[in-house]
Amino acid sequence: MLPFTSWSNPWRRTLGLAGRPPIKKSKGGALDRPSICLGWNARERIMENDKTILQNKQVFVGAIEVRYSNLNGEREGSGAPRYDAATGIGQITDVCIKRKIREALHILYNLPLYVDNDRALNTKMLDAARACGALDEVLAGQKALDVGEDPAKVEKAQLDLVANAVKKDPELFNRIFQNMLETYPDLRAFGGVLAKLNRSILGPVQIAMAQSVSPIEIMTLTITRKAIATEEKYYNDGANTMLGEKVVVPYGLYIFKGEISAVEAANTAFTEEDKEGFFNAMKYMFSFDKAAARSDVTLRCLYNFDCGSRLALDAPTWKLWEALEVKPVQDVQDGIRPPRSYEDYTVTLREENIPACVTVNKIL
Repeated sequence: MLPFTSWSNPWRRTLGLAGRPPIKKSKGGALDRPSICLGWNARERIMENDKTILQNKQVFVGAIEVRYSNLNGEREGSGAPRYDAATGIGQITDVCIKRKIREALHILYNLPLYVDNDRALNTKMLDAARACGALDEVLAGQKALDVGEDPAKVEKAQLDLVANAVKKDPELFNRIFQNMLETYPDLRAFGGVLAKLNRSILGPVQIAMAQSVSPIEIMTLTITRKAIATEEKYYNDGANTMLGEKVVVPYGLYIFKGEISAVEAANTAFTEEDKEGFFNAMKYMFSFDKAAARSDVTLRCLYNFDCGSRLALDAPTWKLWEALEVKPVQDVQDGIRPPRSYEDYTVTLREENIPACVTVNKIL
């Protein structure tokens, strides 16, 4: 049974955003989109008044094992696995890892996601304005919308009205923003962009690009398909087998890492409960993401370092990342044979890299 069967975030406070400066144009004429990032005094006030907000900086590091799969293909490179051309080191983007975590959040806790392909982001923003009553207030002072009955045109007109109203009344934005944070856990964790409102949200959770321990090998396989795609090909070529290609990494062990800033947690009211749900989703992020291209991807280990304080000046992030030491065994390191299993590496936690103020949690 999963340890967290429900995940709620009682987001009931106003973060003091009414004093945000108006949007200005830069010298080049482009809009300067203000980031929703509270000043230090505002963060201190919120954290003192609400102890559910994350209090300690968190650092995490783990290892992802890829066997005959293509976890994160390069779209510009015909879907081939990403790698550094100068070193041969494999890469997995932070965006890819965040996507897996989001999907796990949705599956484990049945929670809606802000960054998802179910609906447009502007539609979700309008839903928040409707839920908090802001849309009704804006429409009450307007004439009937002369856009017909086309739902897309009606939505666009309503969005324009809300966006204009937010520029004049920042408190209106606070209400919409609060409702969205209550609804979407990935917005609380990673932040996001509210393009229609010209705002960006800085989230406390930041993940670096994962890199393989050893240079990866990219293998191109020729595959056959018995089914013919079109009637024209069937009649012209007969029931001949069609050929295709599949690109995989025979084996790769990738180290991924990140941190959760307790200082930035006040921006989105990211709580201790959010942290527990986030790490639980990370633990299972590859359990629900199986496909022909990534049938054998596994999270082999995951460590969380609780740094014991908000700033954690005595526990630099880089030092904790390097506490996880992964080295190939001697014959792999000498190039006698390529790595093909987790046992081809030694994985150790260097205790000398971990300050006394840090608590180590082995999640996996």
